[in-house]
Amino acid sequence: MKKIIYILMVSLLVNTACQDPLDATRLDVIAEDAVWNDVNLVNAYMADVFGRYDIVYQPTYNSAGNRLFAENTLGAEGRYRGGNNDGDYRDVSSVVDGNNTGHVLGFWNWELMRVVNEAIKQLSNEASQLPTFYREQRLGQAYFARGIMYFRMVKRYGGVPLILEVQDVSLSPESLKVPRSTEKETYDQVLSDFDKAIELLEGKSVGRWEPNLDAAYAFKSRAALYAGSIAEFDALLPLKKDGLVGINSSEASGYYNQSLEASKKLMPAPFGTGSYSLRSGATVAQYRRIFDDIGSGNDTETIMYRQFSGEGGLTNNYDTFILPRALPEHANWGAVENAYFETILWFDYKDGTQGELLPDGSGALVDNIGPNTFYDLNELFGSRDPRFGATIGYPGMVYGGAPVYFHDGVTSAADANAAGQPVASPRQNRIRTALAAYKLANTANPKVDRRTSNNPLMIMRLGEIYLNYAEAAFALGQTGEALNALNAIRERAGMPVLSSITFDDIVNERKVELAFERSRYWDLKRWRIADVPLNTQYTGVQYTWDVAANTFAIRRTNNAETRVRLFEPEDYYLPIPINEIENNDALIQNPGFEL
Repeated sequence: MKKIIYILMVSLLVNTACQDPLDATRLDVIAEDAVWNDVNLVNAYMADVFGRYDIVYQPTYNSAGNRLFAENTLGAEGRYRGGNNDGDYRDVSSVVDGNNTGHVLGFWNWELMRVVNEAIKQLSNEASQLPTFYREQRLGQAYFARGIMYFRMVKRYGGVPLILEVQDVSLSPESLKVPRSTEKETYDQVLSDFDKAIELLEGKSVGRWEPNLDAAYAFKSRAALYAGSIAEFDALLPLKKDGLVGINSSEASGYYNQSLEASKKLMPAPFGTGSYSLRSGATVAQYRRIFDDIGSGNDTETIMYRQFSGEGGLTNNYDTFILPRALPEHANWGAVENAYFETILWFDYKDGTQGELLPDGSGALVDNIGPNTFYDLNELFGSRDPRFGATIGYPGMVYGGAPVYFHDGVTSAADANAAGQPVASPRQNRIRTALAAYKLANTANPKVDRRTSNNPLMIMRLGEIYLNYAEAAFALGQTGEALNALNAIRERAGMPVLSSITFDDIVNERKVELAFERSRYWDLKRWRIADVPLNTQYTGVQYTWDVAANTFAIRRTNNAETRVRLFEPEDYYLPIPINEIENNDALIQNPGFEL
């Protein structure tokens, strides 16, 4: 009897022929040889993979999904405005233990791994009736998908079981129990899969909305950098266990070199041979175009993005969720991701004055705000690094032709009424902290109706590759190259260049350039410096508006965080799900989570 393949079809994320491949053939039950010899059915199979491997969490209609905002919340950049459980601090709080399997960032999907391994097996068949060029392209994308999945797991758990073939379920249960590999072995497998993807996707013209050659280089750049830093800072990891977590420091340079070489394939001269280029970003409006022009003819930075079909299909709700409420059709939504007061201080002023200070450097900002001190926000916020205003919304923001209000009160209701201004902003814009982290939304073409948006969502961009290059070069002692790459990022933003470079400079530039792009949580953990920032309680801001003078008093609030942060030594990794250990006694729990 022929083997039967079950395909759960999700919205196609790839461009196929105009004919819908679902029109001619049922996809719920299909014979194996029919699938792997038919281009349309292989397209459908791979679209299912691309829709489920979670390269970036999917903001879709009727699903805000706490996971969508969890990495930024956990990384102490800001917080998700929603409930107090999965969307807040579960993975950096006292509720995490070896019995807990409900981690918001958990990823332990062996059913999907089997689907991907089946694709690799079938697409590796050189006797296939599929055109060779097409078969190799899809095979490269399958390796890319497996690399992404193992990368997602190794970031969370350290070493995991390496299952690289479709297991025969007719074998005894004991023979199917695969122990964990070491963290090094797992990272090596990730990089091997990306290398195979690179080899197979070379010369294949693939859109930036699906796995492509440049995306494989980009994710190799990121994964190898992570492995290198985990090795470099191995001595700082507080709890270890038989190589399952941690990598020996002697391996660091090898990984850094791999990251550096992958980055060079994407960066333009003089750094590498890539065809991408940094766009001008010296003003807020210019920097915003990096995210507003994704996939357009003006886009020279995006390496990979998530595509959406819009109304009637797969929709992108990011605008709905994170743009602050302003447009009439935006009722009951908006500003679900808020920055902290402390996040303001990351962004220096354009003249180089430190962000912790007042614009003239005369004192600390934190000591000079309060209910009776009013500021022109163009001086206090508008004179900062343009990446601040392009990332975080505050009073004076306009998008879609509508002003955005963040204040919770005014000094004079009469003045507000006379000027036709509201006495308070929509509640959504100020519930926790009145700083809306809107970076990944589209302000040029905002679509806040949850049922309609087809705006693309950034997955990987050139700015990160410059920072990966700088960090790897610095670790390898190539300080001149590191400084040049870091300064290229700063120059693009119109910020003063540095005359020398330190590791702290790299840390600071990453948190500013990649703010609210789901990076900092992983950076803090791989550098083994998460204990202080992830154990700190952060504050929010509220504004009182003097409408007549157009100035604002800024107050710090303690309602930004509703749960105490607690990052303990074992929290550099998540516990292996307890139900998985109960089903597979070959698995060893991560240190600190043993029952």
